[in-house]
Amino acid sequence: MATSPPLPEPNPVGAEGLPSGETLPPASEPEAVKPSPLPSTAENPSVPPPPATFTRTQMGCAFALSFFLTLGLSLFLTLGILASLNGGLRFASQAQVASLSARMEAMETRLGQLSTDINTLRERVSSLEALGKRVTTVEQATRSLNDSVESLSQQADENAAQLNALQKEFKALQEQNGRIQAFLEGLRDLLTGIFPPEVNTP
Repeated sequence: MATSPPLPEPNPVGAEGLPSGETLPPASEPEAVKPSPLPSTAENPSVPPPPATFTRTQMGCAFALSFFLTLGLSLFLTLGILASLNGGLRFASQAQVASLSARMEAMETRLGQLSTDINTLRERVSSLEALGKRVTTVEQATRSLNDSVESLSQQADENAAQLNALQKEFKALQEQNGRIQAFLEGLRDLLTGIFPPEVNTP
């Protein structure tokens, strides 16, 4: 059976756990941990850059700036168009304003007169329409009277024809009566000649 070699004897240590006659080296301060640099986009193109963020104040300022710029541009364009149409921006004088005001007052007076004339004409038209209705009624009555006159004329013509016929019949009767009267007178004369009347002597 093999025997193990003898173990070395431990060195005697001091109270601090170090060998006698040795001292601890001074403790060194810990080194500051340096932050590792972020990988740049040039070194690592696969990493996208962080999105830019805006605060509410920045957005409000940008909106107000754009609004005022748009307003100023629109005013500038409007004034430019007016200047190009009128040949320049010219303001009317006090005399021109007074003359224009007098013209406007005259036009208002004229418009009032025209409105009065129009109302008068409307009243006349209304009266003419009423008169037209009356004329229409009179025309209808006249037509009815004309129809009645024509009917009466036809009846008068018929009566005249009947009268002519009666007159002819009357003449025929008169002629017949004359002949009968002449016959009777002839008969009387004949009888008188045949039978003379007796004369009574006293």
